[in-house]
Amino acid sequence: MSLIVTVHVNEGIVMASDSRTTHNRIEKIPSEQEGFVETTVEQYGVYFTDTAYKTFLFDNGIGLSTCGNAIIKNAPITGYIEDFIRKNPYMDIDELPQKLQQHFQDLEPAKDTTFFVAGYKKDANSCIAKIYRINTLQKKIEPIDTSAQGALWDGERDILSRMTTELYMREEDVRGQYVYKKHTEHPIPWQYFTLQDAIDFAQYAIKSTMDAMRFQRRLKTVGGDVDILVIKPDGATWIARKGLHV
Repeated sequence: MSLIVTVHVNEGIVMASDSRTTHNRIEKIPSEQEGFVETTVEQYGVYFTDTAYKTFLFDNGIGLSTCGNAIIKNAPITGYIEDFIRKNPYMDIDELPQKLQQHFQDLEPAKDTTFFVAGYKKDANSCIAKIYRINTLQKKIEPIDTSAQGALWDGERDILSRMTTELYMREEDVRGQYVYKKHTEHPIPWQYFTLQDAIDFAQYAIKSTMDAMRFQRRLKTVGGDVDILVIKPDGATWIARKGLHV
């Protein structure tokens, strides 16, 4: 499934992702029962790789991250994204989400893939941070409010969400009835984040998800290196980026 994180502060935008992709092998086995054909689906075996790229950079400084279904036409989504970027290297940030969504819906409509697109809209008098969340299956394009500093994430959200939302514990009172008591809350002060804080949080979010999954009885769907891209009004920089090697 993966985990992608985007943090936006006044200084810039940070996009981060893990490198693990898991592939479930599925076979359909037909069988005859009482005059009709029943299809049984068996799922077994999981292949995974820790070398997948999930965050990308356009020539004009727009960043893109992806999670969800990562196989398009029986091949990794990476090549399709890189091909899309080659064909649209300087597309406007407000036009890109619709074209990206349509492109991947046309390739394989039933795939549930999510994209974050982030960058800056510039003109003679202003430079505005823009972030969009796009889902191909739901055919949904969601503009993110960047007027205040904050963060968003998608993919394997449960671990990080537990650390960043209110928590209530059920307790039994003196009458034997259950009541819900709110734990002491320690909210994240997004409004005070510097760009370095944003980088640190993005890496923490993904690394802590990996560490928690290690001790949980579940499929380990987040792992590998963490790629981190920083986008500023005057350009983009890779803070961490895995490379090819022998």
